[in-house]
Amino acid sequence: MVQVGAWANSARVLHGRDEITVDFFRRVPDDPAPILVARVLVSPLVAFELRDQLDEVWREYTRWQMPEPSDG
Repeated sequence: MVQVGAWANSARVLHGRDEITVDFFRRVPDDPAPILVARVLVSPLVAFELRDQLDEVWREYTRWQMPEPSDG
């Protein structure tokens, strides 16, 4: 299965009066200019939902990648 998308290793978030803009960039070694690979404009409500989902995914990721040390 092929999934359409873009790979980014940098992001920037900006806001306007009625929207939040998230720019995703790909930075290439030895190239000072990042490449814009995607720009997403969302409502503030969607931005809050995205933040909540990212927080949950981050918690799951850290539990998986950094398990609690055992006492033994």
